[in-house]
Amino acid sequence: HHFAYSFVYPVERADALIDTIAALPFATSRVIAQTLQGRDVELLEITEGQAPGKLGVWIQARQHPAECGSSWSCEGLLEWLVGDSVEARGLRQAAEIRVVPMMNPDGVALGNYRTNSAGYDLNREWDIATPQNVPSVVAVNAELAAFDASVGLDLFLDLHTHRLGHAQAAEF
Repeated sequence: HHFAYSFVYPVERADALIDTIAALPFATSRVIAQTLQGRDVELLEITEGQAPGKLGVWIQARQHPAECGSSWSCEGLLEWLVGDSVEARGLRQAAEIRVVPMMNPDGVALGNYRTNSAGYDLNREWDIATPQNVPSVVAVNAELAAFDASVGLDLFLDLHTHRLGHAQAAEF
């Protein structure tokens, strides 16, 4: 039995999504870090063609394990992005897109609310991250710096969600 605020989005689903997308001709994936518990933190690279001057787009999701909606949103965005629409193909041709679908797989696997396996909130560690406390943030910082230096960073999306309280849900 699962008890959760929202529909569960497990690490295994993210892994399967990454594998599916990485098999496409315009996408690759690579491991950029190992979590404290030895799980992979993967980066998808999506682009089509070699046009000069492409935009740099960075997307990341699931820093907070309880924010399952960010994974569902990321999955929907990725499915659209790798789809056959004219708009998706145009974006792939105009941009180099990097996506980290799950920043905190340890926290997700453990069922934590906001933290990784060592009790750190990834979203609060960006300026002080070390490999000993949040290796995924250290890796993403390095990848972002390299991406910005080589392509430029034109759009950065950090996907989060929040549960609605009963009063908020009734108004929604």
